[in-house]
Formats: sequence, structure tokens, C-alpha cells
Amino acid sequence: ALELGAPTIRVWAGQRGSESADEAYWDSVVSDSTRIAERASGEGLTISYEFHANTLNDTNESSHTFLRRADHPALRSYWQPPNGKCFDYCLEGLTSVLPLLSNVHVFHWERNERFPLADGKDRWLPYLELVAADNGVRHVMLEFVKDDSVEQFNRDAATLISWLAHIRDVREGGQTHS
Repeated sequence: ALELGAPTIRVWAGQRGSESADEAYWDSVVSDSTRIAERASGEGLTISYEFHANTLNDTNESSHTFLRRADHPALRSYWQPPNGKCFDYCLEGLTSVLPLLSNVHVFHWERNERFPLADGKDRWLPYLELVAADNGVRHVMLEFVKDDSVEQFNRDAATLISWLAHIRDVREGGQTHS
């Protein structure tokens, strides 16, 4: 990370889902997290945990518990809408993690079927507006494009750019984009 000039190191919070992790496993992952966060902070870096299935950072509740227990100023979390969860659950989780949010994975899919990002506007605009309103420095990253297509990636990138421009313009009181 230092050689690349990357400000954060992406890490997974263990290799077990929170539902199947016992207290000893939680203690071990939290201890490791604190140790690596301390080391990273000494180099001016942060540690950003994936919000992902089969980790201790895999549900809204476990994310809150994990980040509270690890409790280090250099610890952050990525966020992505958990697969198969309703909009309100996803928005609640994003709101909860917002103070420690580093970056957001952007995609639109349902279960195992990927869709053009533009089809997810009703979900993604509120997520992105919430992140923008918090005024932190975050990055959004596209992943899981329909058919793994370069053309679809380019369309999704254009969609994302237009949404971010719209949010910026609304926040600045300027013109809006469709």
C-alpha cells in the first residue's frame, strides 16, 4: 500500500460468517484487527473491511458489533448492498456504517442475475445521496457488470458518472442532469 500510495488496505473480517462464529473466533479476529490497524495507522494508512458474506462484517448487526468491538481510529468499512435484502435493510446498514465508511462497491443484481446499473436507479440514487450528504472522501467502484461485458461496463460507468454529477449539482443548487 505504501509503494502504491494507497490510503487504505482492504481486508476481510475473518473467513466465517457472523452466525457461525463463536466468541473465541470473534475475539481472535477483533484482536488481529486492532493489531493491523495499529500497524497501518503508524504508516498513515487505514484498514477497510469488506462488508461481505462469510465474514464477521456480513450483516447490519454484525458490522455494528464488529466495528464497535475492534474500535480503532484506523478501522473503516466498505459497503455494498447485501444480496437478497430489501432496500430499507440496505439503507439502514449504510446509514449505520456511514461514520466509518471508506468506499462503496456499486452494482445492480438480484441473486445471481446481473442487470444494467441504470435499472437500479431507485436504489442507488438514495444510497449515493446519503454518502454524498456525509461529506467524507469516499470512492465508488463498479463491479459485477451484466455479462462481464466491456460495453456494459462503459454504460454503467456513464450511468454512475451522471448520477454523481446530478447529486453534486443538486447539492450545489445548480443545474440537474436527467
